[in-house]
Amino acid sequence: MIRNLISIAVLGALVAGCSSTKQADAPPPATDAPVATQPSSSAPGLGTKQEKEHFAVTLETEPAEPKMGKVNFVAEVWHHGEPAPGQTVRVETSMPSMNMDGPSVDLKPTTGNVYEGTADLPMGGEYEAKVSVGGAEGHANEFTYRFNVSQ
Repeated sequence: MIRNLISIAVLGALVAGCSSTKQADAPPPATDAPVATQPSSSAPGLGTKQEKEHFAVTLETEPAEPKMGKVNFVAEVWHHGEPAPGQTVRVETSMPSMNMDGPSVDLKPTTGNVYEGTADLPMGGEYEAKVSVGGAEGHANEFTYRFNVSQ
């Protein structure tokens, strides 16, 4: 009797295994539901001059190919085509593919229209930097850059 029960259990397992293999080979049923995809960013890379309304910005890093750890951000800022000292410049980093915010840094004026600040980037990977620029006259804009950080 026990042998019959074991034989039936083994046979049942074999049949279940065969039917699940056939199901795996079958194409998925068609649906009208939209397929979720990752948005692709059209944000430019570091060193690209971007212009919006009253401002233009170029963001770079030192070193030029940033590595995990301390990275110096350097932004050149223009207002109405002229060098723009006296602006408020902030860089906020994130890792969109990991849905993680990174460090933010307020850039300080150095010479003319150049602003600098250092952030500690905790890991390697693809980053996004949002540079916000504004001044006393109330104009403000945001510029987005994509860059990679190596380990």
